[in-house]
Amino acid sequence: MSNTDPNSASSNPLFSTPQERRQFPRARVKWRAAIQYAGLTSDVTVMEISDVGFGFIGDVAYPMGAVLSFQIRMPDPANGAQWHTVLGQVEVMSSVLSREGFRAGVLLKSINPAQQEMLKAWVKLRLHH
Repeated sequence: MSNTDPNSASSNPLFSTPQERRQFPRARVKWRAAIQYAGLTSDVTVMEISDVGFGFIGDVAYPMGAVLSFQIRMPDPANGAQWHTVLGQVEVMSSVLSREGFRAGVLLKSINPAQQEMLKAWVKLRLHH
């Protein structure tokens, strides 16, 4: 098959690696967060962030496409001694079981624009150091 064939592995997104599908750079972090879904709240650890979402590890498997409410405690990108609580909603885009627990990748659906700018500032800060 040629690369222009829509069924070829190189042009079909189903055959691309997660890294190839990522359009936004990720920055590693380790922040505490809470996820609320179906009336239950679970503690998770946010492991990576991007301009449009984040990845976390927790003890609960969330279904693909589920909309979750979140609360993240994150340091201010300009002053690490000052902490903020970021609130919003996300949609589950990936969920896998790993040695550490359930890993989920989520896409931001609803977030205060100023808080999203703080996340973006962290991504820039981590990628340039």
